Amino acid sequence: MKRAETPLFLVDGYNMIGAWKELQRTCRQSGFEAARERLIEQMVNFSAYEHYGTVVVFDAHSQPQPARCETITEYLSLYYTDPNETADTYIERRCSEYHRDLLRHRKRLIVATSDRTQELTAKGFGAECWSAQRLESAVDQMFQSVQRCATPPKKTPRLGEQLRPWTREYLNQLRHP
Repeated sequence: MKRAETPLFLVDGYNMIGAWKELQRTCRQSGFEAARERLIEQMVNFSAYEHYGTVVVFDAHSQPQPARCETITEYLSLYYTDPNETADTYIERRCSEYHRDLLRHRKRLIVATSDRTQELTAKGFGAECWSAQRLESAVDQMFQSVQRCATPPKKTPRLGEQLRPWTREYLNQLRHP
């Protein structure tokens, strides 16, 4: 049996910025661009850790440039929609393509959004849905797991250091009469 393909993970970028506590704080303190950069940084790490082919989708926000896709890493791309297209429209189109794919049983499509309508549409096309809070929690758990693995183990005291002082003294007397 052939191995399943890398899951495709579609993330509504501005939806996450509006929902994650850390990104809301970053947006208030340092501005919207800083919050977007922080989300991208988080998703670079998360997508590599999980081996998800992730696309973070941002609305064009009435900018005149046509839609574009930027590859950030092997696992992460950014997609900026056309000026008159929303992230929801792009995500729905990708879900529709997934639904029409005859080999979708070998693939996994996950959509991260807290937009209830978007969630229902994605599920209708057969995609899994994660809320913004679920993704935020998964990212936090990933960082905690990485930290645990990266933290050097505590130095365990030698046996002699674990003994009570009077026991150590007694053993020293036995060793050096």
